[in-house]
Amino acid sequence: MPQLWFHQVRLRLALFLCFLSLPGLLFLSSCQRDQAGESQSIALQAEVEKEPKASEDPEPGANSEHLDSVDFQQTEPVREVIISFGGDVMFDTYIYNWISVMGTDYPWQDVAPIFRSSDIGVVNFESSSSHRGESTKPEGYGFCSPPHTLASLPDAGITYVSVSNNHILDYGYEAFSDTLQYLKAQEIHFSGAGESLTAAQRPAIIEGNGLSIGFLSYTAILPHQGWKATNYGPGVASLYDESDVLLALENIARCKEICDILIVMPHWGIEYADHPMAAQRTLAYRLIDAGADLIIGGHPHVLQGVEFYQGKPIFYSLGNFIFLKMDDDAGRTAVFRLTIDDQGFKSCTLYPVYIENCKANLLAEDHWMHALILDRFALLCDALGTKWEGASLLRP
Repeated sequence: MPQLWFHQVRLRLALFLCFLSLPGLLFLSSCQRDQAGESQSIALQAEVEKEPKASEDPEPGANSEHLDSVDFQQTEPVREVIISFGGDVMFDTYIYNWISVMGTDYPWQDVAPIFRSSDIGVVNFESSSSHRGESTKPEGYGFCSPPHTLASLPDAGITYVSVSNNHILDYGYEAFSDTLQYLKAQEIHFSGAGESLTAAQRPAIIEGNGLSIGFLSYTAILPHQGWKATNYGPGVASLYDESDVLLALENIARCKEICDILIVMPHWGIEYADHPMAAQRTLAYRLIDAGADLIIGGHPHVLQGVEFYQGKPIFYSLGNFIFLKMDDDAGRTAVFRLTIDDQGFKSCTLYPVYIENCKANLLAEDHWMHALILDRFALLCDALGTKWEGASLLRP
């Protein structure tokens, strides 16, 4: 009996001790849980702090997979324009015969996409356009394009035309005045002719892509001096003699002050000569010294080479475009697609063209005449110290 009592006392004592230690165990367990939770919270906070906030820029190289897919916009707009040039254009004689059957857009069908995709399209309009007047030249040498044919110019992407040439007054002064009005009606910019010398020397300025491009045109080819514009009468801006040249140089300097890039288009040279005269080259240098950034010449009806002077290009002749051709050389021509930036000429791509059936036919690269035109043009450029390779020319 005493032994049984002793075991009961030990059991009760053990239970009592367990009861006394239970709060301590619970407190200890709680502390351990709190410490674990705090550790997890600190680790989570550390992970969050590693990630950049939405309002902060990530460190270079961070989250590069995401950055590769972001399309960042340029902070400054690109200041450059694309200008496509063609040579001599008119819509009279045999060309009008084709147009009357095929439509006014017929001569442009192949080349219009090049001009339309450019910021500015340019040709030399070598004709009157009117229902009035009679030819002042021997039969076959006076051109007057029917006014409705001028609608093909904007349709083809032509923005500006030079009108200072030896055909703009072919049908007299009334037709001359009509021509300028019909061009305005088609919203075609022009320069080089007007109702006075002031008007003839006024530049056409076209703005786009942050650049203002000025155009001046002059002719050194005059059927007679009465075609010159004066302070009191209509006509063309002339480079016929030294007094005309001095006026032009002064005008170029003034015009350069009001535009970013100034393009001068002289009508000059000898018909069907494939190289410029020494006097032309000297005149070209003077035009550039006065302020011209780019010179685009015409009149010879065939292509001539390109020369650089003071880093600025001189295209001596772009040849024919939509025009009558005397032979195959006069029919082998091109579209010249130039990129111009705020420094001037940047690059040029040449698209060979062959005139046939009164149409400017764009030549495929595998056409035998495509390579012929490129190779011939490269030789013409080489004679003027310009290395033209393939179909492209870059700023030197």
